[in-house]
Amino acid sequence: MLTVEKQKATYDDYALLPEGAKHQLIDGEIIEMPTPIVAHQNAVLNLGAMLREIVMKNKLGRVLIAPMDVFLDIHNTFQPDVMFISNERASIIGTDIVRGAPDLIVEVLSPSTAYYDLRKKMPIYFKYGAKECWIIDVSERAIERYALINGEPTRLSKSTGNERITTPVLPDLNCSAEEIFA
Repeated sequence: MLTVEKQKATYDDYALLPEGAKHQLIDGEIIEMPTPIVAHQNAVLNLGAMLREIVMKNKLGRVLIAPMDVFLDIHNTFQPDVMFISNERASIIGTDIVRGAPDLIVEVLSPSTAYYDLRKKMPIYFKYGAKECWIIDVSERAIERYALINGEPTRLSKSTGNERITTPVLPDLNCSAEEIFA
């Protein structure tokens, strides 16, 4: 019996999509992303504004939000919801794309993207040098903070309600899930 292996899509295939197309290239598969719900966008805006204020005040680097392509390899180009790139790694920021993993990545889950964000994308972000990934779960109204420990993405903390969450990636950041979902 003859089996035909499906050829993986590459960044060149992905780059042919129309500008503004809501897709990501995940492990050689072009995945269409749904339009975010209001709670998703509210969380992105609130956290993005907090990060930007700290980063601008202390001249620490750049904060970017989706849609912004993050090229990791020929089979993986993602669009994290929010990202921080330190001054030390500013060279990965191009005019139209980020080439390398940001220091801090934030993914806001939706039912159709949770599998990709947690199981597929997070390990690849860490493989390419991300220091932390934050997962914001709109349905649970929670923030989870992950780092790579012993080669595995590991949850370091979780914030719900007024519990504070901090990170050594941005020491001045101190927020709660309640503030993100306000």
